[in-house]
Amino acid sequence: MAEPIVFNDDGTVAIDFGDTSTILGCPKLGQYRLFRRDIDKRLADLLERRTNVLTQKASLDEQQAFVDAQDVMVTGWLETVITELTDSDIPEVDEWPAWLANPKLPTKFLNHWQTAPFNSGT
Repeated sequence: MAEPIVFNDDGTVAIDFGDTSTILGCPKLGQYRLFRRDIDKRLADLLERRTNVLTQKASLDEQQAFVDAQDVMVTGWLETVITELTDSDIPEVDEWPAWLANPKLPTKFLNHWQTAPFNSGT
């Protein structure tokens, strides 16, 4: 099996969904800004939910809803990014590998897009 995700030196990102794969183009600066603002807003909303869970006696269902919201924050953002940067058909989010819900991925993508041309050694 190929690497499940590859951050290429040219700024593109290859993602292997298992049954299918896609390559995301490198965003233009305007797209990058929109992606950054989008994840910042999603994170702020999630942190507000976290505060509510921690400051109240949250039920187990409310705690689980927070964990689910974290997954949705990441996968919703990735779905937006993928839709903008590729024309490929991708699986429905519920069919994605679980590692695509990793909360570190948005930061990894954003950092990659800012540093990709400097990674090639040229």
